[in-house]
Amino acid sequence: MNLFFATIIFVILILIQQVHLQENSKRCRRRGDMAMGDGGGGGGGGSGLPDSCMTNSSGYMCCESGLEEVVNMAMDELKAEKEAQGEKFSSCNMQAMANKVGQMAERRFNTTFETVVGVSNFASNTRFFGNLMCKVSSGNKVILTYGTAKPPPPPAEEAEPQPERFKKVFHTFNWRL
Repeated sequence: MNLFFATIIFVILILIQQVHLQENSKRCRRRGDMAMGDGGGGGGGGSGLPDSCMTNSSGYMCCESGLEEVVNMAMDELKAEKEAQGEKFSSCNMQAMANKVGQMAERRFNTTFETVVGVSNFASNTRFFGNLMCKVSSGNKVILTYGTAKPPPPPAEEAEPQPERFKKVFHTFNWRL
């Protein structure tokens, strides 16, 4: 009889633990999934990911299909430029790849972009502008490009007067020997 009650108590404890784990698990959720808990992702402030986010052909998340096209076009254009110069394209020059993808994305979407190129898959926790974010595998490199996050617009009417924002002054120091 004692073994029967011990088994029932053990099963109840396991069920309680599973319910607890499901309630506390965190995963990326879309904006519409907020009823299941607090979301994460690029929206910040618990707003979740944009509804346009999907998994692209590379198996990575992409929230703007036009960005995936830009990345692929930039890589093709970079290869064509090297061939036109009579040089062989080197996939080791990741800075050139990042610059080209960033420039083409900025021209197409008329906003500033950040671009990261890696030799293999990498994790990222980014805040991005609108739905302008895409991670793509091109050749043997992984390319993440996203619209630079912008500060939210100021509130229409402020209850208290706020001090003016000061202009930041940037200095460049040159050290010469």
